[in-house]
Amino acid sequence: EVLEAIADCAFKTSDYPVILSFENHCSTKQQAKMAMYCRKIFGDMIITEPFGTHQVGGPFCTFMLQFVADIN
Repeated sequence: EVLEAIADCAFKTSDYPVILSFENHCSTKQQAKMAMYCRKIFGDMIITEPFGTHQVGGPFCTFMLQFVADIN
């Protein structure tokens, strides 16, 4: 339910990226399940591939508009 609430409300007031940081103590199997939920709920909003090196600001911020990222 929390992920669904984030997906529904994330960009209502701002187009800037939402950065999620998961601290968990789950097994590898449960971590895979968490990743599956994120992909299912966030769909095209989530970054799943490395996006290279960018400086903060400028093109990086434009590139990241309306995306959800997991920094772990």
